[in-house]
Amino acid sequence: MLAKSCDITTGSKDQSVKMGTYDANEFLNVGDVSPSQTFTINVQGCPTAKSTVYSSGVSANVRFTGDADAINSALLRLSAGADSATGLGIEILDNNDVAIAINGESGFRDLVLNENGDANLTFKLRYKSTQENVHAGQANALLYFDIDYQ
Repeated sequence: MLAKSCDITTGSKDQSVKMGTYDANEFLNVGDVSPSQTFTINVQGCPTAKSTVYSSGVSANVRFTGDADAINSALLRLSAGADSATGLGIEILDNNDVAIAINGESGFRDLVLNENGDANLTFKLRYKSTQENVHAGQANALLYFDIDYQ
């Protein structure tokens, strides 16, 4: 049990990730993916014991939540609307390109802290087709996260 955990920085709490613009014809088969886009969750004020960069003994597990896609429940569902794309979901990846299912967890990983007790948690997002016929449109979604420390 930690006496104190880390704080999520203000800029990390509410982010917009630009996914890019893609032609629907780039998704011809189920499972086709777009290039991934990186996003970072920055934490600060984590407990430290040294004044240099080190593996702190503090681990973080990120839990991503949102609406699951109806066809592939591991993917984040796109927001519904008259002008929304269909046949796609959003896949979450860790920094090693391992998929994390929506409403799933990243697993505990050691935080590497700087001398101020700050660390970065890097993840990726990409579109993934769930149908052979992808229809163009807006492809937005809401993703939430919680962090557990140990």
